[in-house]
Amino acid sequence: YIMSSPPPRPPKPEDQQAATLPNDQDVHALLEEKEAEIKFLKEEIETYKTTISWQNKELQKFNAPKSTAAPSAEVEGIAKESFKNMNEDDSSKLEERWKNRFQQLVAYKLEHGHCNVPKSHDDKSLHSWVRTQREAKKDFDSKGKKTSMTQERVEALESIGFQWVVGHQPKDEQWENMFQALLQYKQQHGHTRVSQTENKQLYKW
Repeated sequence: YIMSSPPPRPPKPEDQQAATLPNDQDVHALLEEKEAEIKFLKEEIETYKTTISWQNKELQKFNAPKSTAAPSAEVEGIAKESFKNMNEDDSSKLEERWKNRFQQLVAYKLEHGHCNVPKSHDDKSLHSWVRTQREAKKDFDSKGKKTSMTQERVEALESIGFQWVVGHQPKDEQWENMFQALLQYKQQHGHTRVSQTENKQLYKW
């Protein structure tokens, strides 16, 4: 007769509960992981808030109406002094428009210290107007091309420190060399329409 072993004793409920509970080390690791996730989410939220705030400010600037306030007394005084050699009887719309733009440039000069309005300026039309004046001055100096530039306008712009050449000044040696090369080209060909195949460097200049 062989005696069989007794069946295994079923685990007690308290033993099952103890087996499923994580130890202190596991709990600490889990907490650190959750804290890292929370920190990351907080940083993401702050970055999102900053981005939204910046976008709102840029949108407000873009949608803001352009200032139509009357020019200050200082601007009017400078403009009046610059206009002293102009024909006061000329009240054409084009002349008035030019004077209004000039006053805006004076205001820009007082605020920024120069007349080189960048392309990124809020009033992009003022940047375009400044470029137009420089182009018109080139035509005025060529003595033969039709242009809106006059000697009075030249003097008015120069009275506020307007720069006709920006970037490479005439005193720059490289600029002077290229200018002389262009003069020689014009003497030979009768024009300044340099082709890329003839002189690539002069063409780019």
